[in-house]
Amino acid sequence: METKETKLLIHTDGACSGNPGPMGAGVYITKDEKVVDMISEYLGKGTNNTAELTAIDIALEKAIFYNEKNVELRADSEWCVKVLNNQYRCKQKHLLAILKKIKEKQPFFTSLKFIWIPREKNEVANELATAAVANRFKK
Repeated sequence: METKETKLLIHTDGACSGNPGPMGAGVYITKDEKVVDMISEYLGKGTNNTAELTAIDIALEKAIFYNEKNVELRADSEWCVKVLNNQYRCKQKHLLAILKKIKEKQPFFTSLKFIWIPREKNEVANELATAAVANRFKK
């Protein structure tokens, strides 16, 4: 009997109030249509691309924590997805440091796909990222 290998489906988003400004990361993880994790994390001050890439890095760290080898990561940042798929290059040093962390995690996965999706298909991750910025003063 043949079994279908399931994948971890991750939606990520970064939010920035101003650019630069306060940043937040949102990560929404599902497997077999069940919620595995939801992360809303305030990141300090920085740029929108910093927030987007940091959200991806956080998501991959969680996938490693869950020991998942087959991951599909969806993001509404076309720039990030194209950089991670080697279609665009990045020259900004502060972003290259985050990209390095992401690239160092990639060998852990058997299958890792970065897919661009429109913002309207990324609502939960967007809400989590926006909430992180909005709630940055609450503890």
